[in-house]
Amino acid sequence: MAGEEGLRSRPGTASFGGTRLLAGGVEFTVPAGVARQTSLVLVDPDEGRWLTEVPVPDVGHDGGLLSVVVLGLDPDLVDYHYVQDGRAVLDPYARVLLRSLNGPDGWRCRITPGRAPALPGAGALVPDGPVATAALGAGGYRALADRIPEFLRDGVRAVVLAGVLAADHHHFAPGAGGLPVGLFAAAGPGNRPDGECRALIRHLRDAGLAVLLDISSVARIAEGDGWFLREALRWWVHDYGVDGLQLPDSAVPAGRERDMAEALRSDRLLADRTSLGAPRGDGRTGATGPAGR
Repeated sequence: MAGEEGLRSRPGTASFGGTRLLAGGVEFTVPAGVARQTSLVLVDPDEGRWLTEVPVPDVGHDGGLLSVVVLGLDPDLVDYHYVQDGRAVLDPYARVLLRSLNGPDGWRCRITPGRAPALPGAGALVPDGPVATAALGAGGYRALADRIPEFLRDGVRAVVLAGVLAADHHHFAPGAGGLPVGLFAAAGPGNRPDGECRALIRHLRDAGLAVLLDISSVARIAEGDGWFLREALRWWVHDYGVDGLQLPDSAVPAGRERDMAEALRSDRLLADRTSLGAPRGDGRTGATGPAGR
């Protein structure tokens, strides 16, 4: 299957949504939704004009994902978005969006390196024991890393990262094809919060500490779409390498508790790593228990 500008493409594997750098090009994966036809639009990063449009093969994968690999593509020379049934849409998995007069809702997507998985043993079961909460603040991820000796001195076994999800970050648009954008990115100061977040997770795990993620904001934003919540959480376990996910009761919309638990319990990657409910009063947490316990 040949594209313009000397590019060739082939069907992808669609293991996870978003973009993934391969040895010979870039893989793009997007939810099919109800669209009958999907194509990838490559955009000039300086001028925002369309460079070429690549059809996405109509081959469904897990979760209704569609995927195409564009061969010989330099990710630094192009940005992208999609067209579904004639309507331009953003990638809901995008971790960096940039302003663009010609893009959907005034934005375009930047290609970012997906990983599979980011850390050895990502998503390992979390040991039972004292849990500390570390909230992202003005000092960023380096300030949290400086607290590791404190955690070890206090006998902490796992650290809950709070305020990390970039759902409200200014780099992200409010939606893409009806789905929220930015739930796959790490918040924080600076230009590379994703990389700093991964470095913190690596340092915590190297110190023998399990890493849990407070996912309150994901639940509030994705409350109407259990499937999309599942996809966002899969990304954090698979790509960032967190060990567990903590969803407080207060973040679950009234009447949606069973739906939310089922969406998580039905996924083999999340079922034993997600807990619905607040940490227990004894300083420990149920974050290692199955969803809905």
